[in-house]
Amino acid sequence: MEYLMPDADRLSEIVPMLFSEGCDVVGAADLSAEEKLYVAVYLDDDDDLAALCYCDTGFAFGAGGALSMLPVDLVNEEKQSGELTEIMYGNLYEVMNILSSQFMDETTSHLRLGELKKADDLDDVANGNVNTATFDVHIKGYGHGKLGFCIPG
Repeated sequence: MEYLMPDADRLSEIVPMLFSEGCDVVGAADLSAEEKLYVAVYLDDDDDLAALCYCDTGFAFGAGGALSMLPVDLVNEEKQSGELTEIMYGNLYEVMNILSSQFMDETTSHLRLGELKKADDLDDVANGNVNTATFDVHIKGYGHGKLGFCIPG
């Protein structure tokens, strides 16, 4: 099945609407394995892997906090623990669910968010033939983070 690779222009249309202070999106170098904190696993209608979206600590905590407008000091405190609170995890899940739209248009097949989990809990399905796109996202008031999109080949 064919899906779109997200790009900065399309991301810049939707991502700033999620956060009250807005954000900026620019292309970035790929995420290293060590940078990957969470991964959204997107499935097609047959429940087969269709795409992935990785994020680093900065994006996970920034998006997790900004969506509910949590105090930045609280977000930074939680970031030190390395574990998202239940609310922050739920917010990141919702952001990743919305980002599923970046892989689709009226010509592509449907996909949906199957799960969001720690990146190190995912078998290395992204090795081999993959298409990737990575972006630096500056969530105003919450800092920088990276998103890495992957469509396994």
